Amino acid sequence: MERTAIAVATEFFERLSDNDLPGAMGLLSQDCAVWIASTSPGGAGDYAGTSVPKDSFAAMMARSQQLAARGMQFTIHRSLTDDDTAAIEVESRAELSDGRIYSNRYTFWLIVKDSRITGLSEYFDTKYAQDFFLGLLSGDKE
Repeated sequence: MERTAIAVATEFFERLSDNDLPGAMGLLSQDCAVWIASTSPGGAGDYAGTSVPKDSFAAMMARSQQLAARGMQFTIHRSLTDDDTAAIEVESRAELSDGRIYSNRYTFWLIVKDSRITGLSEYFDTKYAQDFFLGLLSGDKE
C-alpha cells in the first residue's frame, strides 16, 4: 500500500532525529534530487545552492552526525500536504562536540512517489548556518 506524502516525510525526520541515517536515506529514491538553499562561498561547500544526488546528500548528513555525537533532532512545527507533495516546517537542535548548540528553522518540500522521496528542497537561515559552522560541514576546519 502506498503511503501518503506526509507519512513518509514525518518518518524521514523521525529517523534523522533517531540518528538512523541509513533508514532516513532509505526513504529517498535512488534518483532523488536534493536542492539545498544557497550560501555565500565557504558556507556549505559542495552542498550549497545546487541540486545534489542522494549520495552527496547522505555524505553531508553523515558529516553533520560526526559534528554532533548525539545527532541532530528535528521537531516538526507545521506541515501541509497536497497529493504527492509535503511541506514541513521543522526546527533542528544539535549539541556539537565543543558544547555549542546549533538550532535552526527549516522548511522542506518533499515530493513522494511510490512511498519514496523523489525530490527534496531544503530552505533555512543560510547566514546563521554559515556563521555557526565556519566551514565545518565542508571539512575546511576541524
